[in-house]
Amino acid sequence: MNKTITSVVLVGVVAGCNEKTTGVEPVKFVNMEKLLVDSGLAEQESAHLRLVNEHLKQSAEVAIKSEE
Repeated sequence: MNKTITSVVLVGVVAGCNEKTTGVEPVKFVNMEKLLVDSGLAEQESAHLRLVNEHLKQSAEVAIKSEE
C-alpha cells in the first residue's frame, strides 16, 4: 500500500503538475483525483474493495451458519 502511494506521489510530481509562481518560489499543484483515475489506481482500489466486501459478506454468512 505504501509503495502504491509513493508511486502515485512520484508520478504526480513528475507528470501531473501545474506550475504556478507565487513571486519567490514556484509552487506545484497535483490533481490527485485525476492522477488516480488516469493511472488506473482508482479502478484497482475499487476492484480490491469490492473483493474485500464480498469476502466479508461470505465470512458473515459462514459465521451465522456456524452459530446455528
